[in-house]
Amino acid sequence: MVRFDEYDALIRSCQRLFIKRVRFRDGFRWQDYLRTETRGLIVCNHGPIIGPFVWIMALLPRIIDMGYGHLIYSAIAHPIISNIPIFARMVGFEIKNGKRLRSADYIELFKSDQLNVLSVSPEGEHSLYGNGVDMQPFRSPRSIEIALRANCRIILVVGRGFEHWQKNFSIKDSWRKQLVRKVAMKIPFLDKLDERALEQADQLSISGIFGRIPEFHVASELYEPTLTVEDLAEDRATRDEQLWVEAERMRLQMVRMLEELKAA
Repeated sequence: MVRFDEYDALIRSCQRLFIKRVRFRDGFRWQDYLRTETRGLIVCNHGPIIGPFVWIMALLPRIIDMGYGHLIYSAIAHPIISNIPIFARMVGFEIKNGKRLRSADYIELFKSDQLNVLSVSPEGEHSLYGNGVDMQPFRSPRSIEIALRANCRIILVVGRGFEHWQKNFSIKDSWRKQLVRKVAMKIPFLDKLDERALEQADQLSISGIFGRIPEFHVASELYEPTLTVEDLAEDRATRDEQLWVEAERMRLQMVRMLEELKAA
């Protein structure tokens, strides 16, 4: 866990270095939300693989400027981030007994007031195969269960502009997919690629810091789930089905937000 303002100076320095301008298009008043809510789940589109780094630079200074730097923050992130210690610390990445925190751990942290805001980009490694702009399928709906059980409001946030930090490599040919698979097997935490997603993919996203992002555009809306904690089934399989239906509804709202952001 980490306070929003713990790395304020470093994050602002990175923002000035890597992003020329951040523009916000709010669907609700963040100030009012943060004034009344002590628990929140921020769901972001992933964009390129490096996208979460851009989100840290874009969102955190704004939240601090609103006077809420004291809130405790964490992120559900891929284990590979633990290989980048400073970034892992900046996003409050935590492990327990050598493993990432589970849903139950985050729920308990919320309920014990040790955590105020949790962020997630549920497309996960599916962003490896995207174009850096469009929403990819979610890898997991588990964050929705966390929000329901911890009584968190859900904020959807989508961005455009970080696609400047992505190059696309065609993997339409089967030999190219085999090459990607063999290379990934040699890289820690990528040796368990989603095989189905890889087979369906036409391209591979190569992320990097390719110059300064001229403008990063951000749109945000509150999300109102149709599912309630009382609706959740006892057995895991049925509960997962319920959560996936809710997750796709959420994803479609984010798709619509992205389309509106493009048009604007």
